[in-house]
Amino acid sequence: MKKVLFCILMLPFFVFADTQNLTDEELENGVQGIWAMTPLKGGIANVMYNDKNKSILYSFKCDWGTKKIYFDGVEENTFSIKEGVFYVTGKGKIEPYASLKIISMKPDAIKMLYGQFKFNYIKMDYIVPLCSLYWDSDDK
Repeated sequence: MKKVLFCILMLPFFVFADTQNLTDEELENGVQGIWAMTPLKGGIANVMYNDKNKSILYSFKCDWGTKKIYFDGVEENTFSIKEGVFYVTGKGKIEPYASLKIISMKPDAIKMLYGQFKFNYIKMDYIVPLCSLYWDSDDK
């Protein structure tokens, strides 16, 4: 019983240890590339492409009723990471407009916290939203 309790209590340390021990430089290197957000209930399914300190956000919306994906545009930003927080600054602006705490990072997945909302990102090879992952297999 004590071993089971110990394992349960230690689980959060193993799950989140990867970001607690990473430097900002390591986190910045880790976020490079294409990352697709798992869709929110409202259908938002953004994809971001990070290259050096440049971040391009591709906005997509999943229509759960019609099983269609709508493209809502592109937004060019810059980003920086300080103390484990991903700061996004609009093109030509000085102050960041968004700050997302990196709570977990693995080579193929990132979890970020924006206020009370958690965003999960999956590493991708292409700029494609993840809408179809949540459609029934016979609807594809």
